[in-house]
Amino acid sequence: MSTETRIAVLPQEPGPLRIETIELPTPVGHEVLVKEFASGICHSQLHQMHSPRRSNVVLGHEAAGVVEELGAGVDSLAEGDHVVLTPCPPCGTCYFCVRGDPSVCVRTAGLVSNTFVDGTTGLARRGE
Repeated sequence: MSTETRIAVLPQEPGPLRIETIELPTPVGHEVLVKEFASGICHSQLHQMHSPRRSNVVLGHEAAGVVEELGAGVDSLAEGDHVVLTPCPPCGTCYFCVRGDPSVCVRTAGLVSNTFVDGTTGLARRGE
């Protein structure tokens, strides 16, 4: 089962932002589904509007919202919790991740990623 949502996309080909509908899968493992109420588009993402891209870019990270669903491996959050999201997925193995402080992960500090650690995105559009 998946949830549909609308997102702002910077297309690969030059042109204006598009609003598209995507599917978000049911969370598994340590994933959570968050209903976002606020999300910013930072200066770095605005800069991408004038740079060549190899793929479409989903804009708006550093968001705030409420947890709607939990994967089976999540034990530190509950549905209804208010959360702030980060664009830097923790590695899960460094000192800080192992002790339960993934927000200060030393392996991803300062890096913005468009994928999870396993290389997937968690997003689908028209079944892709």
